[in-house]
Amino acid sequence: MNDKDDAQLTPISRARTPEEIGEFWDSHSLADHWDETHEVEFEIRAKRRRQMPLSTGSYFFGDPEQQAEFANRHSQLLGSFQNLKAAIDVVILNQVKQQRDDRIIYLLGRAIFEGFNSIVLLCANGYLHTSKSILRAMFEQAVTLAYLDLHRDEIIGYDEYHWVIRHKRIPDYQKNNIKLSDEHVQETEENFKRVKKNYMRTDCKGCKTERLNHMWSKKDIITMANETKFPFQIVEVAYYRGLDEAHGRIDGLLCRLQPQDDGSFFYEDAPGLSDADTLLMTAHYLVVRSLEDLKNYFDLDAMTDPLSKCAADLRSTWESLFPVVTTADTPPDTA
Repeated sequence: MNDKDDAQLTPISRARTPEEIGEFWDSHSLADHWDETHEVEFEIRAKRRRQMPLSTGSYFFGDPEQQAEFANRHSQLLGSFQNLKAAIDVVILNQVKQQRDDRIIYLLGRAIFEGFNSIVLLCANGYLHTSKSILRAMFEQAVTLAYLDLHRDEIIGYDEYHWVIRHKRIPDYQKNNIKLSDEHVQETEENFKRVKKNYMRTDCKGCKTERLNHMWSKKDIITMANETKFPFQIVEVAYYRGLDEAHGRIDGLLCRLQPQDDGSFFYEDAPGLSDADTLLMTAHYLVVRSLEDLKNYFDLDAMTDPLSKCAADLRSTWESLFPVVTTADTPPDTA
């Protein structure tokens, strides 16, 4: 590496881009490099949000101007909601969820619908960054739904990991003097002992030790996404970007800053509507894909026509901006 290349690297992380800086600090502590730092001064300009109109005894939540701009920009997406509702209603109104497995699949679907509505609401009011956390949860729900549709014998494992989670939390409650009923503790421990063996994983092959797995499946969520053929463009936006926001990572913070010509940084309080396009497309894809998986699981012939319209809406709404996702990777059996 020559002197010119070396001069372009940051002094501590030895990085060239904000992404590389973020990767470095995800696995390093500032405490280990404190003696390498020095004092600096910089200016951050926070753009003031428009004031919301208030009248006596009434409050208006959200940003009416932002909502109007959103409705204008995304009129085609909003126009597709009637077809989405028709497909969703088939799931909601025509299913009797008496069996445990059916209830779990149904609840995953309902949570995905709720997540989609929440993302649209937040983006319509300029809260793009906050919506990434919801998109992250929506992605995991959609992937889990698709995976369990393929592996229905694993629904019980997804369900009963609930007892592992409850077991892990009990010591924290007790340590902080939060009273749990004897019945709650007894029920949790009895069921944990019953299911524990199903979630043990080899920790060391040589010494033959085991550990309790951190999730219900041996497969991680990305492996499941690949197996169920979610496009990488969807994974990148919903999982990786969503993870930065949901876990409070440095990349989730840095994306809010816009450098200015004078060396200062502008805190982007309300990102432009165009910045929400990728999130909305991803959420739209996830809800249509989930409808396809619900149709397949519940064998809903009544959903064939509305779902076909939903898939066509997905393509026509986004194909000019995201042709790879909305054409080559249209949800299976809906093209």
